[in-house]
Amino acid sequence: MRIGSKSLLGSALLVWSLNNPVWSQEYLGKVIQIKPTTKGGAAELLQQHPNKNWYASFVDQPFQLQDRFQTNQTTAAALELLLGGRVGISPNSEIEIISERNVRD
Repeated sequence: MRIGSKSLLGSALLVWSLNNPVWSQEYLGKVIQIKPTTKGGAAELLQQHPNKNWYASFVDQPFQLQDRFQTNQTTAAALELLLGGRVGISPNSEIEIISERNVRD
């Protein structure tokens, strides 16, 4: 039996991805909406992992325990939890994911 190079490459990538710490993080949900609250306003949702820098988040971006989210004056956002339920983030707000079911501002 001959094994092709594509099969070996695919197998190697699978093994690497399963051992990569990025994939081993337990995600609690994802961003489902980022929208401006004023006509012509810029919508920007920032996300921060614990002890890391803030960065721009986007729809379908996963999040995990202790992640923080921040909106500006013209942005509202919504998160969806894997266990069910949604979290709305008002303009000019900051929240932190504190458990599978709870956030705090």
